[in-house]
Amino acid sequence: MKRFSWEIILAGFVFIAISAYLINLADERNRHSRAEAPAPPAPPTPEEVRVIDMQQLSELEKLKELRELDKLNDAEKLESLRSLARFMPEDVRDEVLTEIDQVIRELSEEDFSIQIDTNDNLVIVNRDFKVVDGEWSKTSPGVYTFQKEFDASALNDLVLDLPFGSITVIGVDSDKATFTLQASGQVDSESDLREQLSIQSDISSDEAAFEIVSKRSWSIRQNIHLQATISVPEKLKVVAHTKGGHIKSTNIEGDQVYETAGGHITLDRLTGEVAAKTLGGHISVTDSEGEFSIETKGGHLKATNIRGKTVLLTYGGNIDVQAVDGEIVAETKGGNVTINQTDQLHEISAETFAGNVTIIMPSNSRAEVALEANSGVELNGFSVNGSVSKNKVSGTLTSGGGPRVAASTKYGKVILKSNG
Repeated sequence: MKRFSWEIILAGFVFIAISAYLINLADERNRHSRAEAPAPPAPPTPEEVRVIDMQQLSELEKLKELRELDKLNDAEKLESLRSLARFMPEDVRDEVLTEIDQVIRELSEEDFSIQIDTNDNLVIVNRDFKVVDGEWSKTSPGVYTFQKEFDASALNDLVLDLPFGSITVIGVDSDKATFTLQASGQVDSESDLREQLSIQSDISSDEAAFEIVSKRSWSIRQNIHLQATISVPEKLKVVAHTKGGHIKSTNIEGDQVYETAGGHITLDRLTGEVAAKTLGGHISVTDSEGEFSIETKGGHLKATNIRGKTVLLTYGGNIDVQAVDGEIVAETKGGNVTINQTDQLHEISAETFAGNVTIIMPSNSRAEVALEANSGVELNGFSVNGSVSKNKVSGTLTSGGGPRVAASTKYGKVILKSNG
């Protein structure tokens, strides 16, 4: 039998009660009207037709039972709603009564409130979910949450390992840490999750490790989606790994390692030595400082507003580097490379097997250049003192000296141009 959302059932019965009340209200008004000034008899009709103006919801202030609905916070009081089933057609009455009984059983362990908005003609059902620390809890229809809070005042290391699903790491200005794991999809109950997943945690004064282990076959990842979120103090070492899902990390200061077997990685406002790797997805890092190594087997790479050495490697995708104050190493087997240096110039090494390499830098840059391209080298706004040919350029810019800028492509062009 098809299951209905209990919120819909409850709100539906509220409106049934509203309709019944307004019908009775209309009858009473008609009787008073006839007593004061009898109207001419109306011609007979086959059946009575009632029109209910829902704008009369302001009259609900006079309806005692509906005013009490906002106090129905347990299953015992909800039993009174079963009597409203007499307003329903016989062909669906039994099915709905069964649903009501199921709802009542479910609500015996839950809290909710009902708000009647007479201005906008709305009945709002708010379900209040409770999360028990260290246990699976149902937090919304079809979504279950495991949450663990712990003291992190002396925490130095965090390790997080998922068999599948996405990871979010957030650095906060607090001595408290919270690990949250949400599961959705084909999940029937909390006990069902306990049978399918094992949450193993090892928390000491200076290290916290969480490992999620699948108790069943690999097919579980096709039926359940996991989202792990952990908020920890900003300054600590982080190792986060998932075999399939996205990773996001923000506002962490310390050495960090992020790995996924298939998904995107998004890094923002990080400080330290950071390594990020995905077997199939894009990686972006922004507004960060330290030393960065980002690698993907198939996807695009982007680094924006970085201070420190940045290494970007992809086996199939484009590389986009914007405003990196530090040494740059960018390599792709198939894709374009764009490097835009708006400020001080550092060493650059850019290479692609098939694609173009474009390097943009200040016109007054001092550098030693080594540029090579099968389809030609273009100099826009620069002159080189040295050896210059169609496919290969080497020498110095302006008065010589400065960092080395090297770029090459087997199938494509190398373009060196001024930004102003």
